[in-house]
Parts: sequence; C-alpha cells; structure tokens
Amino acid sequence: MDAPEPFEAQIMAEFAQRRELFAHMAKDLQDILLTLIAREGVSISNLSVRIKGEETLRRKVRFKHKYTRLAEITDVIGCRIITLFEDDVDRVRDLISREFDVLEVVERRRKHQEAVDFGYNSLHLIVRFSGARVQLAEYQAYGDIPFEIQIRTVLQHAWAEIEHGLGYKNDFEIPRIVRRRLSRLSAALELLDEEFCNVRDEVDRYNHSIDRIERVLKTDINLTSLRRYLDTSETVREINAAIAEGQGLPMTFDPEFLVRQKVPQKLAFQGIRYIHELDELLRAQRERIISFGRLWLRARRPDGFNYYAIVHFALAGLALSEGEVPDEGQLKMLMESVYRLAERKPASE
Repeated sequence: MDAPEPFEAQIMAEFAQRRELFAHMAKDLQDILLTLIAREGVSISNLSVRIKGEETLRRKVRFKHKYTRLAEITDVIGCRIITLFEDDVDRVRDLISREFDVLEVVERRRKHQEAVDFGYNSLHLIVRFSGARVQLAEYQAYGDIPFEIQIRTVLQHAWAEIEHGLGYKNDFEIPRIVRRRLSRLSAALELLDEEFCNVRDEVDRYNHSIDRIERVLKTDINLTSLRRYLDTSETVREINAAIAEGQGLPMTFDPEFLVRQKVPQKLAFQGIRYIHELDELLRAQRERIISFGRLWLRARRPDGFNYYAIVHFALAGLALSEGEVPDEGQLKMLMESVYRLAERKPASE
C-alpha cells in the first residue's frame, strides 16, 4: 500500500467520528429520494445508498494525493438510481436539481466516448441538501455534507457489471478483436435503450386509444384490448352476475387466465378477431352463456368463479342448440373442446 498521506490520520479520524451521522443521513436520503421519485411518477428498477468503506476511503486518500479534510471527498455517501428507460435519466436529474443544491455535474455520455464505454454512459451529480431542506430540524446536521448521485438505465448498469466482471483494468489491456466485439455490443445496447423508450411510448399511445369502450369495440383482439373490454363492458358484468347468482361462490379476478388459456387464439380459431364481434356474440347468446355457465359451475363446484372465464362459456355455448340442456358428460366434452381450440389453426379470413 502507498505511504500514508500527511492528512490521512485526520481524515480517517473525522470519518470515524461522523460515521453514525453518515448512516442516519444515508437512510434519510434514501427515504427522501424514493418519495420524490414516486411523486414524479418515474418507474425505477432500483435505488441504493451506500457509505464508503473505511479501507476504500483510505485507499482513495492515498491514491489521489490531494485531500486535506473529509469535506473535500464528495462521495463518502453515494447513491445509485437505476431507471427503466433512458429518458427517465434526465427526468430524475431535473428532479434532483429542483430538490437539492447541485455542486457539480459529470455527464458521461457515449457521444463523447469510445463505443466500448457504454457502461459508463451515466450521469453523476455532486449535490448537498438544499437550504430549505436543512431548515428542517431533522436535516440540519446534513447541510455541509456533499454526496454523489449516479443515474443510469438498467441496460447501462448491466453492461457496467458485465464489463467489470471481464476483469480488464483499462482499454489498453483489451485485444483489438475483443474491442471490436465490445463496440458492437455497446452500440446494440444503446439502440435497445432507445427502442425500449419507443416501445413504451407506443404502448402508452395504444392504451390511451382504447380507454373508452367505444374505441375498444373497434379494436382487434389481443391480450390488452380483451382485458380492457372485459373489465369495462356492462354486458360482461351483467352476464357474470347472472351466472354467479345463487351459486354461493366468490367471484375471483384472475386475468392471467387469458394468457394461460390462450383465449385470443381460441377466439381467432372461431373467426372472432375484433372486440365488436365478441361483444355481439355475448349480447346475442346472453341467455345461452348464462345457462351454460350455471350448469358448469353446478357440475364442477370450483372454489371460485373467475370473472374472465366468461369467454370460455361463450365459446362452449356456440356448440349448443337453442334451449339444449347438456348432461355432465356433454358439459365435459364441450369444455375440453374449448381447451383444445388454441392447438388448432385459426379459421381463415
């Protein structure tokens, strides 16, 4: 280890003296940031706050050869915020700029670096508690303590972790062929970060477009539109209520049923590809669906009645003649045929 610096003992003594204060501050900082980010409506993958270890701090003091007191070391407390989307990095930065005093900004953006450095494409802020915040009694002791906040995306963080695991210390240790591969991977990950933002925006626009049931009816059937229709349709609510009446079973809400049972595929097999077609079927076959649903529940006596099973009852009811009352054996055959629908090819358009 390098020789001790002239101020090392003084810095380490101050660190030991203030360690408990740092621990309290780290906890408060985490609570404050989580609250602010939630209020801003930003979805994050993780937020962590750490205090630099004693030996790590000692090595930094000896390696840098410039510190004379603890207050000059700005990352004794460090926070890492990992966002899901790249544009949320800037949203979190703006939030922190409003809520804290920003002393320094270090933007490590890929456009200023070699492609291989995607993992360091993150934002580092040196900040401290704002004057308004330290006016509060519980935060007064933190006013003179700077700390570091690092903001990066999930993909940037994953790249940095993998890159660290590869074990090289600097670019000069990387063979040319490996550098080329890393450069290609880095570019691909940057593109993924951008595309995830685009996909999120497309999903938001799509969800917004089917918020009203009138719009839903004009939508092709997929898991999102089907779930939205079943959740908002008065027809579905009334039919389910009629099926459940007098059965003595609790109504359950398990939308994963639509995924497990491949319900959109089953509807497609029967030539039902748009929500309005399903809506017309439920309205036209209302009494038949209610009758079949009641018969099925009485025959099987499940623990509960899943709200989303109505589509299965509708599909099974298509095989019944008007007024037909199937026996238990026919019920079983009908439902088994519905379960097998997704294994066949959809009806041709």
